[in-house]
Amino acid sequence: LHQCEMDEAVQEGWIAQPKIIANVVECGTRISEFVGIVAQSIVQKMAHGTWKYGKIIVYLETIADVENAVRCALQHFNRRATIYMAVKRADEPEPEPENATEGESHTIVDGARSDTQFIDDAADGSPRILFACKRYRQGSDIKGIEMTSVLFNSTIATNVFVQIMGRALRKDAEYDNKEGWCVAVKTRGQDDADAPEDVMASILLDFANFML
Repeated sequence: LHQCEMDEAVQEGWIAQPKIIANVVECGTRISEFVGIVAQSIVQKMAHGTWKYGKIIVYLETIADVENAVRCALQHFNRRATIYMAVKRADEPEPEPENATEGESHTIVDGARSDTQFIDDAADGSPRILFACKRYRQGSDIKGIEMTSVLFNSTIATNVFVQIMGRALRKDAEYDNKEGWCVAVKTRGQDDADAPEDVMASILLDFANFML
């Protein structure tokens, strides 16, 4: 994407057709609202006729957010989707102290499955949702990703957003008309009046500046 325009990349078949959706959640209820938006987005993508393989990666800012979102999702979906959680495995080195928040939790919330299972499980169309912090943001090549979603506060670095969007834009065999959705959700502060349209405009402006 650094070497060409987005339209050219889509036309050449290098990436899937992108679709960015922006939402806003209130600070006090941001996790539950965010999980609800993920659920709504699944329904919308199915109704849109662009749902096939069923895997979703959801990114949050902290490990605590991931754990809270997993618990909320287990209750919200109630077996209508399989919930996974990215964890730091025992055989991986400990992160440096200044990067200590980058590792995922050592334990999986009861009722959820591991990220290893997410990778291995069949992309058979049933909703499979992986909740992660910084893991799988870049360098991952997981097949069957329908959608990515990210919850952020006031801003999100454009290169990070490009990485997150790129997970959903991976071309999959036998999915010629794939449409990769990226759902961006901003937490609205107490004095913040941003609407979803404002969030979208900001993302697109930052994205355009980044590409230039």
